Amino acid sequence: MASSSTLYIVSILFLQLVLVFGNVTRSSTLTTTNNNNNPWLSQSGEFAFGFQQLKTTTNLFMLAIWYNKIPEKTIVWSAKDINNNNLVQASTGSQIQLTSGGLTLTTSQGESIWTAQPNEAVSYGNMLDSGNFVLVNKNSTIVWESFMFPTDTLLPNQSLELNGTLTSRLSETNYTSGRFQLYFNDDDNNHVMLSPLAWPTQLRYKFYYRIDVPNSSASSSLVFDESGEIYVETNNNGTRVKPEGTQWKNLVLDPKLYYYRVTLDYHGVFTQYSHPRDTKAKQGWTIVRYVPDNICIAIFNEMGSGTCGYNSYCSMENQRPTCKCPYGYSLIDSSNEFGGCQLNFTFACGTDNGEGLNVKLEDLYEFTVLKDVDWPLSDYEKMQPYGQQDCQQSCLHDCMCAVAIFNNKTCWKKRLPLSNGRAQSGGQLVLVKTRVSPLSSLGLGPSCSSDLNKDDGVKPILRGRIDVLVENDHEALEDIGRLEKWIKIAIWCIQEHPEMRPTMRMVMQMLEGVVQVPNPPSPFSFSSIA
Repeated sequence: MASSSTLYIVSILFLQLVLVFGNVTRSSTLTTTNNNNNPWLSQSGEFAFGFQQLKTTTNLFMLAIWYNKIPEKTIVWSAKDINNNNLVQASTGSQIQLTSGGLTLTTSQGESIWTAQPNEAVSYGNMLDSGNFVLVNKNSTIVWESFMFPTDTLLPNQSLELNGTLTSRLSETNYTSGRFQLYFNDDDNNHVMLSPLAWPTQLRYKFYYRIDVPNSSASSSLVFDESGEIYVETNNNGTRVKPEGTQWKNLVLDPKLYYYRVTLDYHGVFTQYSHPRDTKAKQGWTIVRYVPDNICIAIFNEMGSGTCGYNSYCSMENQRPTCKCPYGYSLIDSSNEFGGCQLNFTFACGTDNGEGLNVKLEDLYEFTVLKDVDWPLSDYEKMQPYGQQDCQQSCLHDCMCAVAIFNNKTCWKKRLPLSNGRAQSGGQLVLVKTRVSPLSSLGLGPSCSSDLNKDDGVKPILRGRIDVLVENDHEALEDIGRLEKWIKIAIWCIQEHPEMRPTMRMVMQMLEGVVQVPNPPSPFSFSSIA
């Protein structure tokens, strides 16, 4: 039987052979223009190091490592600014160069925007088949490695040390640092935590999941071993603590048939994936297991929007969280489901809410009913015992109320922005208040032909100054009705109080004649020009 010293020598020689084969020599460069045809590949070609064009723009790139033999070219690492954890974005013409000092990324103007500079001189670099890009000194010792600076993903044979973090990307296509982070808590046990971030800062809100380490132990690292197992290794005789949850099952994995990775996804779920190595098999990443079981209800913080953005609600579908907007709301960014929702209508107190006008609020607003949805931390008033109709009427006559929840003779009124929205069974009825139409559609804005018979704030402009506005353009004066409408729309748009200004959608409806244009109040004093 071979001695331990012999095995050690053989392993060192094998490592040196692997590092030398296919290494990247000093003075080697990659640019954003030639990268696609010539990235730095691992020995088997399974991983590549180079530039990837950002999907959100055509002239910016990121320095990355990706799976090179699968159709998705899944990115597992990208260069980040060590000061703020933000993605390093390289413009067209940027270059990465390997020198004795390490790696340097420069723009086309020669400005350095990222470096990897170890304390020892570098002899060469190597993209390993493990997915780890390393810099090696003259003694074949690794002096820098990408595995020590993970972004959102861990690979087999990679460990996360106590000072390390995983930070999700912002969205499915946006690799900027996002809203969730995995880290070791600074306590006696060094629990592994998952927390939302106060994006775009790195401030952590209360954790929504943790791997509990026994009181007698403390974490030393989060390990993703070569067999595909993930666990916290402790300082108590190598005790291993695995994640727990109904969706994190004990499985027998086969690294010979599948690639594995574990990623803190952009929606905050810590997920292990598998992908067949055989190119003839059905391609694509498959969910193996994940924590927490239901992130929609796991996050419950007074600060922040929750899993989804503000004014939306979260539900689990096909093992993934999805975000929906309630009726009367739409996505702020149509390309980012988790970015929150905005109102499709003006929602304010005062004149725009019919105050002081002869109008019924029932004609201004309607309620859409949802079931088993809640925004539990957006309450500002609770009333009981109360009936459903009383609850709806209370919200209708309260200009601050956007949603009312009714359940078991209790009414909760909620104001904007709505946070921590989730699908949650409990029998509650959700009364979503939406605007039916602007005041003009209720007859409060007479037709243009009768406007001049009204003694209101806009009449002096329409009567005495209109010819000056069009410089006696007879063609314009012949279509006086349309001209008056345009002027009134313009006056609405320059109202001193922003809440009184119409939305662009409403302006377009006014211009197209879909809705009538009500007489605007004077935005300023017109006595000087009357």
